[in-house]
Amino acid sequence: MNHDPFGNWTPARIVKWALITFVVVSLFGQSFVGRLKPSQFEIMDFYQEWSSARSLMTGRSIYAPLQETVGPYLGMVKEPGTEWYWSINVHPPTSVLLGVPFQAIDYWNAFLAWNLTSLVALAISLWLIIRELKIQFSGWCCMPLLAGLLLFEPLWQQTIQGQLNLILLLLLTGVWVADRRDLPVLAGTLAGLALTVKLFPGFLFVYFLFQRRWRALIAGAVSVVAFTLLTVQLAGTQAYVTYWNDVFPTTGQWWSAWNNASLAGFWFKLFSVEQHGQLTPLVGNMALARIATVVSASCDELVS
Repeated sequence: MNHDPFGNWTPARIVKWALITFVVVSLFGQSFVGRLKPSQFEIMDFYQEWSSARSLMTGRSIYAPLQETVGPYLGMVKEPGTEWYWSINVHPPTSVLLGVPFQAIDYWNAFLAWNLTSLVALAISLWLIIRELKIQFSGWCCMPLLAGLLLFEPLWQQTIQGQLNLILLLLLTGVWVADRRDLPVLAGTLAGLALTVKLFPGFLFVYFLFQRRWRALIAGAVSVVAFTLLTVQLAGTQAYVTYWNDVFPTTGQWWSAWNNASLAGFWFKLFSVEQHGQLTPLVGNMALARIATVVSASCDELVS
């Protein structure tokens, strides 16, 4: 693929996209920029990495309960009867290391710095994809790209919550590029790092196995071991014991949480009998929720 995906940029098309982009930026641009930093009392997803990283640096457990950290870290008190989305960091121990460079500054400015870093990761990922596919990307393409991103709900959720997704996108894009260029050690190393940050990139190892990418598979395993040992060195073995025994079993409750914007979240909100939010399932059938999740995820993979 080496043609411009938006076709020829005639004067009429340039004017049209300039008007569309102007309208979209006027309607959503200021709001998007405003969401790069949370308001004073918002505790979003990024607080998990930030507070755990600060706990790591101050000698607390990285899985200290949320209500034990908001006081000393934010000067806030959880009012009786109020509900938070989560009570403990639900991410794997190595993900905490991503928050270490940001823990020295206050939460709200750290959130802003994290979002800016994530947007840089998105830009690099797009650049790698465009370069690898040899797409003739003219400067005019920035207009529909900007308009599309400002209208892209997953990007809004990523920004509002300060999630890990764009960092993972960069790692997975790196795996894809390395695999295409026959760099198995690099591909495996990046896949291993992604797996230690979130568990779902582990499916890449199934791809390596079926494609008989033995060097990538070995490099990935070494990468997982290396980053795990680094985390153990910094956070101790107890962090993994706590994660597997106390944290991991609780992650299923977020599948049906009202603010879960994933495909799994959609189907479990419709069909799960184990609702953990202010929602009532359309039909209470856990098997249907799981089947719909697998089918839709498989269709998404086929389309992509």
